[in-house]
Amino acid sequence: MKKFWIGMICGIILCFATAAVASKAVQGTLFPSKITIYNGAQVKELSTTKGTVVINYKNQTYIPLRLFSESMGSKVNFQSASSANGNLNQIQVFSSLTLSGLHLQSNEGYASAGHLMTSKNDNGYIEGGIIKFNKEMKGKQIVLEALKDNVVVGESDYFYIDNENINPPKPGDIRSFKTFLSFAYPHKEVTFRLKVLNFVHVKSNPIGELMGREAEYYTAPLYGGITPPFGSGDGYSIADRAVMPFSFSLTNVSDDTLVLDETPLSFIVYKTDPDGSNPKKVTEYKLPPLKGKLAPDEAFDLTIPWYMKDETGTVKPGDYLASLVIPEKIHLLNETTGKKQVWNVSLRYGTQFGIKML
Repeated sequence: MKKFWIGMICGIILCFATAAVASKAVQGTLFPSKITIYNGAQVKELSTTKGTVVINYKNQTYIPLRLFSESMGSKVNFQSASSANGNLNQIQVFSSLTLSGLHLQSNEGYASAGHLMTSKNDNGYIEGGIIKFNKEMKGKQIVLEALKDNVVVGESDYFYIDNENINPPKPGDIRSFKTFLSFAYPHKEVTFRLKVLNFVHVKSNPIGELMGREAEYYTAPLYGGITPPFGSGDGYSIADRAVMPFSFSLTNVSDDTLVLDETPLSFIVYKTDPDGSNPKKVTEYKLPPLKGKLAPDEAFDLTIPWYMKDETGTVKPGDYLASLVIPEKIHLLNETTGKKQVWNVSLRYGTQFGIKML
């Protein structure tokens, strides 16, 4: 006796705890079967008498996707449709080859990555890959480094996790990522290292990178600057990027150890007229505050992302103003002398940048 099944057919049926909402109804026939899967030397049998549902529709057999994929050593992720993902159910299948290729392990086991993609013309930079998250990443920032003879010769400008601003990564997630990591050596001469840092982290020896080029602009005891991404020319193409990263650092250029009081930060982007007038707020981020100790030649360092797409859609071409909001004065303790000080904030390039999006 035939039994009938009404539901939504999309290639292979996805088997999840929650039911999907069908937009169209079709009629298929239950198809009792014993399924034998050969995966290398491993043999696994699945039987419909034990709760596995197999359906025949127009002489094609449909097997639950999760059951089939995981029997082949793959991993399946599912996310229900929402405004954050284009109102489409999101189904991701990661093969065993993908999972086994995540050989870059970060510090403290936060994440593992692999399948790095080089630029199409192979001219010495990495532009993306796959990453798996093992721990909570809130308040963290990822950096991919290139090393030659155990010396860092390149560092990613920003490590963008697919859809991170709308759907922050959770432990167990596997995502694609985009970045830009340039280095002046053939790929075979370079190894890579994955690092997970606090969003605001302390960087050692930044003065060595500035000496001779910026020393005349030092504003003791601190020296700071925010810079937009490079490669702007006459403007930035919206199509080229999902995120626009701004780099900010605040360096201790004195000979004493300094302890900063909590200093709030935020980042605002405005849409403006071509002359910079009539600003209208587009985005505002409250950033983690600056707080704590800086030894001589250490800096608070962070990358501030302006996401080019959010729940409201992609930003439109036009003129924008990006602004770092920071107090006019930073209070600090000189740990060497035991005296309190006040630094009148003066950033090397100011706190605002006009941006033209094409």
